[in-house]
Amino acid sequence: MSAFVISAGISIHRIINTEIQLNGYSGTRDNTSWINGYAHFLFAPSINFEDFTAETINNNESEFVISGKDSPVERQNIGFRAGFVMDFHTVKRISFSGRSEIGIRPGIKGKGFYLRQSLGITVNLF
Repeated sequence: MSAFVISAGISIHRIINTEIQLNGYSGTRDNTSWINGYAHFLFAPSINFEDFTAETINNNESEFVISGKDSPVERQNIGFRAGFVMDFHTVKRISFSGRSEIGIRPGIKGKGFYLRQSLGITVNLF
């Protein structure tokens, strides 16, 4: 499947930078973090299917033809995605990050829903 997709949306970005200097402590303590939230509308004016071959469980080869504009497969030309990305630097050498996104991709009607989540930790050794 190939598609040409146009995207439009909004994004909100917040940066938090705290730096303090304590009595009896040499240097400063700081904490930098950011959060980015977004929402996008997706429009695919052109969705094309190509011939493909799929292998079944018992290793028999089956061919499914769903090509061209006359394909019986229903297309969904619109979609959306919304989510956020965050990053927190709690200590100078360690940071935590996370991402969550939900959406519906343009393509085959009823088959585009997805949910993506991830967590990460970064340790700077040098």
